[in-house]
Amino acid sequence: MKIQDRPAGRPRESARIDAALAPLMELLKAYRSLSVVYALAELLDVCRAKPSRPVMLLSTAVKHQMADALVRLRSASVPQVVNFEIIERNNHVCPAA
Repeated sequence: MKIQDRPAGRPRESARIDAALAPLMELLKAYRSLSVVYALAELLDVCRAKPSRPVMLLSTAVKHQMADALVRLRSASVPQVVNFEIIERNNHVCPAA
C-alpha cells in the first residue's frame, strides 16, 4: 500500500498498522494462502478442519511463526480483531520445532 492510498488524516497510524501486519502478510506470500487460512483458523480456534488435497497442511514451525506474527500484532496495539488469549493458548499446542 502506498502512502497516498492510505486513509486521509491518519497516515502514521496506517503505516504503523501496515508494519505490524507485514510478518503475517509475508507468511501469506511465502506459503500457500489457503493453507495459511486453514492454519489461522486453527490458531484462532475457529475450527480444526483438515483441508482436502491438494491443499497441504503447514508445518508446526510455520504455524509457530504465524502465532508469533499474531502476538506481535497485539504488542503493536493494532485494533483487536482476534482473541489473543486463544492464540497464546494454541501456541502451546504448536510449539516451536
